Amino acid sequence: MDDKQNDGKKIEKAADKAFKALMTEGKCVVVRLHDTKSSTFYLPPSPGDFMGTAMGKPLLVECKSSDVRHTFAECNIKEYVKPTQFGYTSLWIKQKSTSLFIFHSVITNECEFWRGEDVLKSYSTGKHLDPKKILARCPIAPKLLHSTLEAVLEQL
Repeated sequence: MDDKQNDGKKIEKAADKAFKALMTEGKCVVVRLHDTKSSTFYLPPSPGDFMGTAMGKPLLVECKSSDVRHTFAECNIKEYVKPTQFGYTSLWIKQKSTSLFIFHSVITNECEFWRGEDVLKSYSTGKHLDPKKILARCPIAPKLLHSTLEAVLEQL
């Protein structure tokens, strides 16, 4: 089965709502970064989909989505993570900052949360993600996504 990444707008929108809810609770300050495709004007590649601080730590978040894969561990990471995203995430992690990847499977309608370090290792080695390293999984339902994201941020 070929990898088929979609534009990820559904997970980006759901994550944005979850981050906004966490911001109203005073648990983070996270802003949505616009993609060059979604911007009216040309913008250089952004380092991720969201950037800010959560639980007192700098945070970079990248959202990914697939129409055909059940889990991010099944994906060829190089088909999903662009070289510029790899570079920005690497620099972010070298500065002792937190990087998180949120993956949405359209088939299962679930989200997965992965450490940036694990995604970068998979990218570098060409191996699949280790399914045991997943931080959390939940349905994309707003309340579940909010509570799961909060729990993930607390453990990072």
